[in-house]
Amino acid sequence: MNNIERKALLESLMAKIRDEKSPSNRELKRALTEEEWAKYEKRAETYKPVQKMPEYLLQGLLPYLTALRKADSLDHQADVRSRKWHLPREEHQFCGLYPTVPVRSRAEFAYERALGKLAEAIDSYGALDDWFDRPINLDESIDLAPEGPPRLRTSRSPHTLHNGQTKLSKRALISLVVQDSLYNLETQSQATSEMATFGYQSADSDELDDLDWSDDPADDFGIGNGMV
Repeated sequence: MNNIERKALLESLMAKIRDEKSPSNRELKRALTEEEWAKYEKRAETYKPVQKMPEYLLQGLLPYLTALRKADSLDHQADVRSRKWHLPREEHQFCGLYPTVPVRSRAEFAYERALGKLAEAIDSYGALDDWFDRPINLDESIDLAPEGPPRLRTSRSPHTLHNGQTKLSKRALISLVVQDSLYNLETQSQATSEMATFGYQSADSDELDDLDWSDDPADDFGIGNGMV
């Protein structure tokens, strides 16, 4: 397959992705170079979707999840009361004249209790990082606020983190790989054209094949494929 045919195939795959369809592995492998396909397979391992949590583990985490939900509820009550009294959150602990202060203290205690339940679950089941939105290190100080405690990656809470732990969909990953391949192909074509312009029309095709067209130029700026 020459470059013109491969570019047409890559563009057809992008059209399919824009129509919210996922190209098959066979189509993708045909369009990519061997090196690009190998990189895709490696990245696909990293971006496997979240598996369903085993029932026994879900039951084991239930005390933590229940305690965390109660702490969130108390924190929300404190926020509602603080808005009623026009009291900034950071001043709650310094002012004993407003009814929001005891509720905030109860919320912080509830978060601390929830983290204790999480510690018990870790003692029983070992490392649980794969199921949560962030690495779990209970030896470090964790804010006793909604943003502090770890949450399940599948949680719908607005406080769930989505950087680093959340996985790309297969279609999104394929889109990135196809766009990278198109960029590499266009860069190769441009370089070949420039060589011809400067009198290298007779350049041996084997010499062109030895050139490395696969590097992602974004890597020079620390924003290449590894940072997706």
